[in-house]
Amino acid sequence: MSVFIRSLINTSQTIDAVALPAFALQERGNVTSAIQTASDQRKINLWAGSVDVRTTQSFLEYVPVTTDVIALPAYAEDVSIVPAGTIAALTLTLPLAPRDRQRLNVTFDTIVTTLTMQVATGSSHTLRGALTAATARGFATWMYRASNKVWYRIG
Repeated sequence: MSVFIRSLINTSQTIDAVALPAFALQERGNVTSAIQTASDQRKINLWAGSVDVRTTQSFLEYVPVTTDVIALPAYAEDVSIVPAGTIAALTLTLPLAPRDRQRLNVTFDTIVTTLTMQVATGSSHTLRGALTAATARGFATWMYRASNKVWYRIG
């Protein structure tokens, strides 16, 4: 039975002597202790058995214009912001109902001069480490902790 793994971190990692590039998806022969450990540490997502890999991916791409508001869905993990060019202002709203230890990786293709990051209305979440602007090819990562309803910037 095959298993599928997808990297949740923005650097290459090696699992069972096989390189797994940043955010890459791979099919492996079976679940090993190294794969299980990486899954437990939330460095990878792991699916066993026969799955439609397209349904396991949470890659989202947005092409905003100035003053757009992007409300991320609960399943958002890998988000790419790819405006046609530099934009003056953008608002990014984090998911309303994230799961515990959910990681949210956001990358920016071009400059966002003024970036407003906010928690979803009614969520009572706290956001620590919000970006106020974005550089071309810039990125950041947050992790949500359900115990205290906080999004922590971790990268």
